[in-house]
Amino acid sequence: MRGLLLLCAAGIAYPARAHAEPRDSDAGPVASARRELQEAEALAQRGDHLACARLLAPIMWQLTAVSDADLAAEIEHTFQRCNTGLDRRFRRIKPGECRLKIDGAIAKAAAPAALLPRGTKSACLALVPGPPRKTALPGHEGDVCPRVALVWSAGKLRRRELLFDSGPLGDELWCCHLDSIAAGTLDGHTVVRISGTGHPCDGGTAVEASDALYQWNGSALVSPMDMSIEFH
Repeated sequence: MRGLLLLCAAGIAYPARAHAEPRDSDAGPVASARRELQEAEALAQRGDHLACARLLAPIMWQLTAVSDADLAAEIEHTFQRCNTGLDRRFRRIKPGECRLKIDGAIAKAAAPAALLPRGTKSACLALVPGPPRKTALPGHEGDVCPRVALVWSAGKLRRRELLFDSGPLGDELWCCHLDSIAAGTLDGHTVVRISGTGHPCDGGTAVEASDALYQWNGSALVSPMDMSIEFH
């Protein structure tokens, strides 16, 4: 874990991206998994479901390496319990219905009220293909980073790309697999959730589950709560 990102306007500190790799242990994978399960259960008891899920994710990735079937079942149960806790917290952040036909959209969702242009009753948020990646290797130039566009109808279809400050949208190593968008409110603030899972944009065997919540500050998507986990 690289540190903390501060959701400044809300005054809330959130964990930054986790690079989750299986931990080696001289005591063997079973003993190591048992210790981490105990730590994860303690996190779950404290209500820190994100840290719990991050801790167990590498073990779930290689669950067949845990030879103790009962322990493996406990790990899976606790992991699902933590994911359920996260789902409960973010249950109001969902795609919602977008009825507009948006050419080229990778994904779309209903825009929350805070993003509606003046004089409109409804609008959509869409993940749309962005410009070519500056760091693309030969053969991967077509794997672009998507952008978030606000789309609405006012006589004709209008579109405005939203500014953002960091997070998965700007991560050229992983951005090309972003394929989901949702929006809602969290702790009284309008947020947009961007996610997707895949290999690095320029190839490789690593996998990342990208997932971030951006806060809408009235003019841009800022201070992402980055819940991404990268596996090597």
